[in-house]
Amino acid sequence: YIRRVLEMEESRFDATIDAGLGMLENVIAATAAKGEKVIPGEEIFRLYDTYGFPYDLTREIIEERGLSADEETFDRLMGEQKSRARAARGFLRSRAASAQKRAARQRRNDRRRKGRSRQDHRRSKSESR
Repeated sequence: YIRRVLEMEESRFDATIDAGLGMLENVIAATAAKGEKVIPGEEIFRLYDTYGFPYDLTREIIEERGLSADEETFDRLMGEQKSRARAARGFLRSRAASAQKRAARQRRNDRRRKGRSRQDHRRSKSESR
């Protein structure tokens, strides 16, 4: 089982790398066609965030081609993404906490109702005697 999972993960990673290499080649060609030497940070971030293409591999490849990365823009976009992710986690945590509080309140109310029900049953039983 573990071997199959590892093989599937390896296959997915290979597919990600293959697709990412093709996209990176297109970005490099477009940048070169403009006569520029800096790969836009937006493109590097898109490859990383949308397609899962490793940033370190992107940098290595573009540096081998004599190009550089717009790291400032990449870092800014990465920071913004992390902030959005943290905010989303906080929102989900607060929703989960609210749901837990509602469930606890419901359990307390159910216990109270059940207790009253037992008391009512005992009263009616003793009154019938």
